[in-house]
Amino acid sequence: MKKFISGIVLWLFAFALSLMGCGKRVSPEPIPEIIEQKVVHFVAKAPETKAVFGNKVGSAYPTLWTEDDKIAVSLNFGSPLSFTVKPNGDGRTATFDADMKETAVPATFYAMSPYSAYVGKDAQSKSLSFALSDTQKPIQTSVDKNAIIMVAQSGAYATWPKQAELSFSHIVAYGKFSLKNISAAVNINRIKLEFSQKIAGKFSFYPSSGNLEEGDATNIITIDAANLTGSNSEKEFWFAIKPAELSGTQLRAYIYTNAGIYQKQITFSASNGNFQTGRIMSFSLDMDGITPLSEDQLEIYVSPTGSDSAPGTSQQPLKTLQTAIDKAAAGSRVYLMNGVWNKGFKLTKSGSSVAPIVIMAAPGATPIIDGGNGEGWSMDTEIGKKLLSDFDATNAGLPAFNSDQALITIEGASHVELRGLTVTGSSASGIFCGKGASYIVVENCTVTNCVAPGICFGADNTPSSNIKVLNNYVKNCSQRSREAISLRTVDVFEVANNTVEKVIKESIDAKSGCTNGSIHHNKIVNSGHCGIYMDAGFANTKPQTNIEVYCNSVINGYGTAICVASEAGNNCNNIKIYNNLAYIHGAESHGCGIKVALNSSDKSGLIKNVYIYNNTVYGFGQQGIYVNYPTIENIVIANNISVRTLDNIALNAANGVPAAQLHVTRNLYFGSKASYAGTDSINEDPLFTDPAAGLFTLKEGSPAIDAARGTWVAKTDFTGKGRQQGKEDLGAFER
Repeated sequence: MKKFISGIVLWLFAFALSLMGCGKRVSPEPIPEIIEQKVVHFVAKAPETKAVFGNKVGSAYPTLWTEDDKIAVSLNFGSPLSFTVKPNGDGRTATFDADMKETAVPATFYAMSPYSAYVGKDAQSKSLSFALSDTQKPIQTSVDKNAIIMVAQSGAYATWPKQAELSFSHIVAYGKFSLKNISAAVNINRIKLEFSQKIAGKFSFYPSSGNLEEGDATNIITIDAANLTGSNSEKEFWFAIKPAELSGTQLRAYIYTNAGIYQKQITFSASNGNFQTGRIMSFSLDMDGITPLSEDQLEIYVSPTGSDSAPGTSQQPLKTLQTAIDKAAAGSRVYLMNGVWNKGFKLTKSGSSVAPIVIMAAPGATPIIDGGNGEGWSMDTEIGKKLLSDFDATNAGLPAFNSDQALITIEGASHVELRGLTVTGSSASGIFCGKGASYIVVENCTVTNCVAPGICFGADNTPSSNIKVLNNYVKNCSQRSREAISLRTVDVFEVANNTVEKVIKESIDAKSGCTNGSIHHNKIVNSGHCGIYMDAGFANTKPQTNIEVYCNSVINGYGTAICVASEAGNNCNNIKIYNNLAYIHGAESHGCGIKVALNSSDKSGLIKNVYIYNNTVYGFGQQGIYVNYPTIENIVIANNISVRTLDNIALNAANGVPAAQLHVTRNLYFGSKASYAGTDSINEDPLFTDPAAGLFTLKEGSPAIDAARGTWVAKTDFTGKGRQQGKEDLGAFER
């Protein structure tokens, strides 16, 4: 009542003053609305998934709501107020009375718990911002309560409610890992988990859709373990992260102890890598056999302006690459800072499956290892043009080749990763891995202007295994006798998402008994002899088997885009080539799209079970798809599109190619002949979207739509889009 009287007095005073102004009669302003305090009784409920944290104590679970919990509540996305929760006896529900200012009806209440996670709100987009801490302090049976982040949205109340129900939902995921076999004498101080995605920091959440958007986030969580008790033989740690599908990706864990730093790397699987909202995902880290590193071995920094007498920290880096490499051990990370080195390094020591040696660019840095060979054998030079026209031309005038002077050499080592390095101007290979080097990853590197292969495995005739070459850029490499990316006698490999440009010889080659590998999603531009080459090689090596080549693009090549061969008598079996795009623009078209090739006088090696399907080939001056190797068995060519080549589908009968071993069916060709069209072929314009712009998707009305037939049909297309079973399209793209 006092508030109401005070409001009337103030209004009358303002009205009297207005009558005094300018001698004019002024109408009084409306009496302002008097805002009263309204008490709303909230009932806060928790989803059942929260109640399974930790172990039961008798029949009870750990409490969700506690006496000191504070919750942020806003009306219609107005400014939030903070209230203290009053938990009920079951620990799963709570109530609190909130003095809310009535500002609008209908009223919808939004809430976030805990209040400490609340960052802000956007009334226009109706989103809430929160911060998931990257430093968490779990208790023995549960996640740090400040990381258990939930939101609630009430229904819309037509009149001002006296009680509102808030049913909370989790917006983060939870993890629990068991740390096993740490010595009992060791004190664990903290744990750092480094994920492949950003999983903590600031995010925006949209309650109406459930969408979560990343803000200023990080991929690292630090767990404060100093106050936890329990046996080191197996200790559990809890944490919270942004929901993420991490199957197939890596987690690197660092356990900081008084005895040093234990480090282990694991790859999540489908069974332990799907961190879903409100769910708990469990996994374990077994430290048996792991040797802890000292602080200065864990992270080693090197800079051209450093000193080899320095400790190798980011503030006091080492100077020479070899000194830094010699200091590394299993689990070390060697960070190359900004600058240029004229000498590379040789690594002969190994990491392990759980603690690889990682040699990488420091965060934000672009380190360069430059051998000083300039552009070397660039195909843009006169000698390069000569080699393009005559692959056996003299090498006179070209930089000297020295097979012992690769800028980076890995010999006999395993579990080594090279990431984010720039290597250029080598008189040999840029990166050379030999003497059985295995479990090697080369990723996000740039390799240019090298006389021999840019990235090379097994050229010394020692078999390698488990090799990954991913997301690299390679240009002007291997102009003497080998390939830009070269794999020889490698078992289990993946060459994916690389870009290779301006190579006189082969761009990517898996040869001489390579087995069980894939070459996919690479982009090859202006290749010379061949874009992707699979040569079975010598008869004294194991047969070349089980290789899949898919979703690659080979653009404006000079020779063959994709080729299978046996130059020296070895056998080749089970090669799948599908969903590839190969095309040439311009009046000067040449080369061949896809070929099973006779590239030497030796015809003794048997090439069998080669499956060429759902590829798109365009604009070649010779053949689209061509078989001219005579010693073959079961070559399938099906559901492809070949357009504007001199001969879209052909075999070389003069070489003795047996037509009975070719199974050619349901291919579309157009713009020229197909001298060996096979059965059920289609001779019509496929109606590409815009070939001149490199767009080979199908326009409406294309005869290739829903036209695929038979067994050899890809399940997805070039872009990863699923194909409708029974209605698949011809070529690399599904409409």
